[in-house]
Amino acid sequence: MIKKILDILPIFGKKDVDITEQYLQGSLVLLAIFDESLPKRALDYVLTGTNPEILFELNKLDAAKAAVYFHRAGTLEWWYASNVDTGKYGKVITQGLNARHKLYSKVGESFSLEQVARFAKVIAAACQDINIKVTTTQVPTWVIYLLVDAFYTTYDNARNLNLEHRKHWSMEFIANMVEAEANIGGENALFAIFDRKDVSEYYAANLKRIYELCDLKDYLLSHQEFVRKELVEKLSANGLVELINYLNKNTILRDTFADIIVLLATSSLRTVKKTAEPILNTLPAEIVKENLTHVLMNGTPKQRTQAADLFARQGENRDVLAEALKHETSKAVIKSIESALQRFCVADNANTVEAIKAPDFTPLEDTPLPDSARDILVNNFNEMLVKAKENAEREIEENKTSKHSYNWAQRHYKDLSKIDEKQCRALVDKLNSGQGTIQVNEIQIIKHKNRIPNLPEYTFFHAVRVITNNRQHADHFSSHYFNSDIPERLLSDIELRHVENVLERCHFKRATRITAALCLESYQDGLRRFP
Repeated sequence: MIKKILDILPIFGKKDVDITEQYLQGSLVLLAIFDESLPKRALDYVLTGTNPEILFELNKLDAAKAAVYFHRAGTLEWWYASNVDTGKYGKVITQGLNARHKLYSKVGESFSLEQVARFAKVIAAACQDINIKVTTTQVPTWVIYLLVDAFYTTYDNARNLNLEHRKHWSMEFIANMVEAEANIGGENALFAIFDRKDVSEYYAANLKRIYELCDLKDYLLSHQEFVRKELVEKLSANGLVELINYLNKNTILRDTFADIIVLLATSSLRTVKKTAEPILNTLPAEIVKENLTHVLMNGTPKQRTQAADLFARQGENRDVLAEALKHETSKAVIKSIESALQRFCVADNANTVEAIKAPDFTPLEDTPLPDSARDILVNNFNEMLVKAKENAEREIEENKTSKHSYNWAQRHYKDLSKIDEKQCRALVDKLNSGQGTIQVNEIQIIKHKNRIPNLPEYTFFHAVRVITNNRQHADHFSSHYFNSDIPERLLSDIELRHVENVLERCHFKRATRITAALCLESYQDGLRRFP
């Protein structure tokens, strides 16, 4: 059977056809796996529109197999069909995928709007929505199949945003196709562009290539009424997040649809509100005030409550809140407005308090370890070497009677044996100067029985150098180090300024940012250490 499938001529009965029809044949030939007559009849339907009843026949196929053979066309998330053997059909599946990728490049040239729609209907009829998330109900699922297949499935790299092979695609083309072939307003195609209902954020990014359509921005600007009255009202939470992020990437779109962004910043949907709120700081203040005032006066109770909170956070327009309080009738909203006004009073009082003057700062001293530390390190090494040798010999003996053979102890002894006393003594120079990488085995020698860390000359600087292996330009410092890698005595009298200063002098990339993160990103460890 597989040989017949790969031989296109007997199935389609045509030899000299244009390139678009060749790609169509390569895309549809896999239907012969089910019935050898299907590819030819499906091709005739796509090209001419004749024999539309083929869609009903395709709808009776094994949907899981069809989705697998079409290489999961339209699948945005992970999807797997059990008990579908693709082994002997692997080549034709790959050929079909490649043919579809090339076929979509002919859109706007020799692959007409009507033919594109009919091709999508063939795929949707065969797969029967089994492998897709219906991200929107505002358009038929064949539109979802088409856009995901054209802008994601047929690409081998979701991060590649190059539209060279989709250069003739446009938002206008997609809208015209939806209007002509789905018998609904073309603007509804925007739901397929933006909505990601029930799709996780990770997988939603797979379709970001579609935002590269050259006229998408202009299409939104020319259909503002639809965007405000239909799109925003019917998009899912995920879809609204996608829309907000897209509007925010273009200054003209952001300012034109500022009212939408302000409205969504007062949304009861947490992810939507979280996405829109930060953008308010980038919008013109008067636009924010105007639209936030409108929401405060005319929105739902939840929106009015959120608007009051946003006004308070901005620290401006107290008069707007006071005026709204005069007319508000909802007890919950009244309480929120009063709370917002109270925050203005607190802010006023805070401005009258004199700034706290920080005490004088005295940096920690980078005290060098004494020469006696060299003998301690040599002693540590010799003790470790003796112990490592014993463990290696024991492991060899145990392997003679054990079912499984191990070599961890032997490898450890071998690695440790490569170190000599001269190298151990030189570790003091590395610790004192901050120059030269400290290897893992060398760190074990330094930490052995805590003899070096317990020296009175061992400082915060030495501890940091051990933690970072003496690497230059480190960019990570965890709060957990305070619990295990830094002697407690070194932490008793230090403050965050000391930490920042030591990290800077140890050549950390972002010492200030890392120091702040120690406290602000780790409540349990950070604030406990630096209350």
